[in-house]
Amino acid sequence: MDCYPVWSNESDAVAQIIFYAHPYTYTCSGSLVSNTAQDYRPYFLTAFHCIDIDIINGCVDGMLSPAEISRVGSIPVNATCIHHPDGMPMKISFDYGNPYGPYINNYRISWGCSLYSPASTHWVVGFESGTTEGGSSGSPLFNSSQRVIGQLHGGDFGCAPITKLFGQFSKSWTGGGSSSTRLSDWLNPTGSTATTTNTIKLGVSITGSTSIGNNGEYTASITGCTNSSNNNYIWSVTPSNGANIAYYFGPNNSYAGINFTQAGYYDIKAQITTSCGTQYAIKKVYANPYKGGGSGITFPNPVDNILYIDLDQIADVTFINAKTFDIRLFDAQGSMVRHSQAQSGIIQYNVSNLPDGIYYLRINDGISASIDIYKIIVKH
Repeated sequence: MDCYPVWSNESDAVAQIIFYAHPYTYTCSGSLVSNTAQDYRPYFLTAFHCIDIDIINGCVDGMLSPAEISRVGSIPVNATCIHHPDGMPMKISFDYGNPYGPYINNYRISWGCSLYSPASTHWVVGFESGTTEGGSSGSPLFNSSQRVIGQLHGGDFGCAPITKLFGQFSKSWTGGGSSSTRLSDWLNPTGSTATTTNTIKLGVSITGSTSIGNNGEYTASITGCTNSSNNNYIWSVTPSNGANIAYYFGPNNSYAGINFTQAGYYDIKAQITTSCGTQYAIKKVYANPYKGGGSGITFPNPVDNILYIDLDQIADVTFINAKTFDIRLFDAQGSMVRHSQAQSGIIQYNVSNLPDGIYYLRINDGISASIDIYKIIVKH
């Protein structure tokens, strides 16, 4: 699926089902689908034969973040299926619309064991790229607007070009006319007249520096949930033997201060639980609490690739925006090899092309006559 980033939201809704019915283990596919309330209620769409034990034991021998849906029964110009064939990692298959379909079946379908589906209830899909296999049943069929319009029930076996049969979502919407036989009672709790819904996706992000000295402050936020006033935040950092959560602040601990005691790379994790569900994000940071050249301003030291210079640690942050720092890097012979000016923040010097040796970083704060000099060791 990495080759098809345009389908990343939809693929997040697709999942594999693995279940056991003595003495066998079965696998199918399916997808989370959104409802008109857009409230993240976890409804999962799959094929009936994937979960009906009588059918599984007796007759069927074959294909065993929520996606947006469309209950419009119009024929799509093309179609796409995302699935887990034969219990394998996720795959994608395409019907480009010519010459095999998609179109509505005009014949009764026999599934064996005296089981039938009436005419005009299924999409006949002709995949020109990809196919489906055992384990793909229940997987969603998407139209060109990337909305679910069906679920896989069966079809021919083999490679593309090949024909498959998907139940029409628009037929399942009205079903047999009762709450136990139709989707509308479950997916339209608001009684909306809308014929489609949109994909909804929870998103968590962490803001804060990725290169720090001995401490840093981080903020977690969530998007995609309209009712998120009572969020619960849980912070963690790994490896934990070189860092610890020093303090929390903000609404429901949405901010965290982290203290680092050892230099290295760390994963900061923020897990947020809301009325819409639980999500988390991980931010990778590099910390160097050691005093490089007499301060925690330069890191790492020794350095082989990127040298970070933290100007915010040099002076009182109250006055930092009034300063323009002049930063110069000299080799042991006194030749200047890097030069820049900045007011604040962490700047980066790429030293990957400099020879191994001792260098000197000279920083002037732009206000006083004082100059700070730091010894830098470049070692590849």
